[in-house]
Amino acid sequence: MTDFKDGVGKLIAEILKIDPKFELVCCLPVGKPVEEIKRVAKKPFEERAWFNLEN
Repeated sequence: MTDFKDGVGKLIAEILKIDPKFELVCCLPVGKPVEEIKRVAKKPFEERAWFNLEN
């Protein structure tokens, strides 16, 4: 997380009431979803990844 342009880290730190002497470097949200998550079907591994091998 960086604050070079958008200041999001400082905003989140203010919302969470983090003491200004600390710098927020990462925000990891944890919890349980309100609704069940619908997962997207993945292609088989062989269709998603390949190796550049010389024959």
